[in-house]
Amino acid sequence: MGKDTILVTGAAGFIGATLMQDLIATQANVIGIDNFSPYYSPLIKRMHLAAAKAENFVHKVDVSNLELLREVYRNYSPSVVVHLAAQGGVRASQLEPEPYILSNQLGFLNLLTLNNEFGIDKFIYASSSSVYGEGLTPPFKEDMKLPGPKSLYALSKLSNELMAEYFPNLLNGKRLGLRFFTVYGPWGRPDMAVSRMLVSGLRNKPFNLTASRHLSRDFTYVDDVTLAIRDLIELSSQKFQPHQVFNVAGESPRSMFELIEICRSQGLEIQISEAPINELDVAITHGSSSKLNSLGVQTPHVNLETGIKKTLSWLTSHSTAEVLEILD
Repeated sequence: MGKDTILVTGAAGFIGATLMQDLIATQANVIGIDNFSPYYSPLIKRMHLAAAKAENFVHKVDVSNLELLREVYRNYSPSVVVHLAAQGGVRASQLEPEPYILSNQLGFLNLLTLNNEFGIDKFIYASSSSVYGEGLTPPFKEDMKLPGPKSLYALSKLSNELMAEYFPNLLNGKRLGLRFFTVYGPWGRPDMAVSRMLVSGLRNKPFNLTASRHLSRDFTYVDDVTLAIRDLIELSSQKFQPHQVFNVAGESPRSMFELIEICRSQGLEIQISEAPINELDVAITHGSSSKLNSLGVQTPHVNLETGIKKTLSWLTSHSTAEVLEILD
């Protein structure tokens, strides 16, 4: 790993702190920022940073605050920015829309502005499989014509891609959007299905199923995601166009029924409580990672059975009453 300074936003989040741990382990020159949003418990984020030995590398800064963000750029002079900070959650976006505008829209604009101002060579940002919406024939490819987003969250991510494409690129820095597909694993967000299902099993509580058992997701293990990001950081900028988007997907969609059975195969008693289906959910996500693979980047390969086993092993090792209460 080279010694150019890497700035990671959302560095205390699920993917962000995992990436920070990887970068620190490779002795990268890295600095992180996070606003420690209460969308889910900031205590979990701080515990993750402590486990990653990254506490001293992460500062509390909100990307929607342009002047504080400018100070970070001025003080650390990054050449690569990995932008993972965002308000997550398709369903939550219908309940509390403001953070999706401040973090996901204004924050993204601030980063594009400062990237021009400080001559950032490479800007890698998180998009989402949610931009594919409903009705496309899988596997989804990056050049497909998109039918339109189904949620404010999906809209915010599609808007990011359009901003990256059309916002003036004064110094020809590279802008690389990564469409993540249902990332899960140790320290996963508590509102995601995998985390909720495993915690429900460990606590002997019913799992509230608000989706069809036939709904399919292209589950992608978090370590596969961070490996892909590290490869993109390392690749020469000359390999990229000014703006490109890439799927980061496991390429093997599995249904909710299969997820339930895989969790049960680990010895958990998963009790299902049927609930009304949320209409914001798309029926299937299934991405092709061939575009990423064509660059020689490590594409996701951990299958769901292995990933669930690893995630449960981590969760079991952290299954104190306090932690489970926070995750529940």
